[in-house]
Amino acid sequence: MKKSKISIKKINDLVFLFKDLKKKTFFRKNKFNVLREFDEEKYSSITDHVKKNKKFSIKLLDDFVLKFKKSKYYFYKDNIFFGKILKIHKKNLKIHASHIKKFIIPSTKNNIVELGAGYGSKIINLKKEYFKVHNVHAFDFSKNSLKILNFLKKKIKINVGYCDFYSLKINKKIVPKNSIIFTSYALHYIPNHKEKIIDFFINLEPRIVIFFEPFYENYKGKKYFSYCRNYIKQNNYNKNLLKILKNYQKKQKIKIVRIEKNVFGINPLLPYSVVVWKVEKGKTKSL
Repeated sequence: MKKSKISIKKINDLVFLFKDLKKKTFFRKNKFNVLREFDEEKYSSITDHVKKNKKFSIKLLDDFVLKFKKSKYYFYKDNIFFGKILKIHKKNLKIHASHIKKFIIPSTKNNIVELGAGYGSKIINLKKEYFKVHNVHAFDFSKNSLKILNFLKKKIKINVGYCDFYSLKINKKIVPKNSIIFTSYALHYIPNHKEKIIDFFINLEPRIVIFFEPFYENYKGKKYFSYCRNYIKQNNYNKNLLKILKNYQKKQKIKIVRIEKNVFGINPLLPYSVVVWKVEKGKTKSL
């Protein structure tokens, strides 16, 4: 019988995770491979499924993609839990919502923007469950994910646009100024960001930026996190984003409002931290 909760301090009880890590075949993460993984493989099958099921809702689509009835291991507050994927999905949304809510201006329609939104699971569910009265915007670089988003926007009000973190291109004109902008498991695919990635966000003139991202630099202190660092290395995921953010703070271009380390991990070996930052006044820069 699988344990429902294991402390990450009990490394010997987590050997099964690390064995799976050693067996796994990895490939270098670049734009070509990421597009192949998502656009050609994952999102292509979802697009085909949507075409065959015109009555699809985001709930049914999530169930098709995430397999809500199944169970898996996930990371939360220095423990590994085993539970239903539906429960994990809802907990993850609640964490996202709790951080976004802190920057909602009452009695007005706020603009909430997700960059790297995939097929829109997070942003659309956040709209439905937590931010019904507010405007939401989903951006992605996969053609198939944009097709799915454009299908879903017929059922729920959402603005859709193109965004590419590799070339730093975006439909900037449809990103409202003073928006709450967030990313979630989107920036880690680029092994080493250049400083222009922060200029890219600054140029959108956001009210606040929230990164729900795995940060290599935060995998310290406990032996468990050495396995997380190895997972980052083997996948060729990002290792320098937090360093860039801190350098920009030293230059007084941004202010890091909050860092919460290793909050939650849908993949137990890739927990995300929450990094909240804002632009220092008068520091916008054109790319």
